[in-house]
Amino acid sequence: SNIEETDLTKAVYLTGYHILTPSSDVDFRTAFDNRGDEMPFGLIDNCLWILSPTQVDKFFSEIPSALEKNLCKKFPSSTIMALEENSMVDSFGFSLIRNGQRIRVLNGCDGEYYFDYGEPIDEEIKCYKQVFKDFSEEEKLEIIENEGQDGLEKHLLFEAKWRVPFDLFTNVYGKTIEQVYEENKLFRYFRHDKE
Repeated sequence: SNIEETDLTKAVYLTGYHILTPSSDVDFRTAFDNRGDEMPFGLIDNCLWILSPTQVDKFFSEIPSALEKNLCKKFPSSTIMALEENSMVDSFGFSLIRNGQRIRVLNGCDGEYYFDYGEPIDEEIKCYKQVFKDFSEEEKLEIIENEGQDGLEKHLLFEAKWRVPFDLFTNVYGKTIEQVYEENKLFRYFRHDKE
């Protein structure tokens, strides 16, 4: 989203997280690997970033979460993305919202899909074509022997969709996640206030 706000705390309040207090500054790499209770926020290239594995799941459900609704309300003409990829457990997810409307939402793990909304986007088609090229004929035949032709199709399709968050990020943002990682911009942790 295009945020002209330079005060990160005010930008965070626009998300609806009024119970968060600035805690400490941190670089992108540290924030990216964050698994603690504090939530890292940043402003990079006039875009608000939230790096949180617990928050991304709020975009992968049939009923939009309070966070998703609030972001759509506060940034009605923006593009909003929620992206997840975890190669450790073979899970992925992506949500693409434009002008307050969901375009495509899909997430899954280990060959299964949990929530699937909207029509396939260009990145899905491109990734499928690339996966089909990447798998050798020998690999394809081995999968067919073990799982049949339907199994091959299912396997290639899941592998393709698992790659979509990377391509979607690059196409919408204009940089790869690796480039952002190398730039290592400043983020800030925000902690929940004690009640």
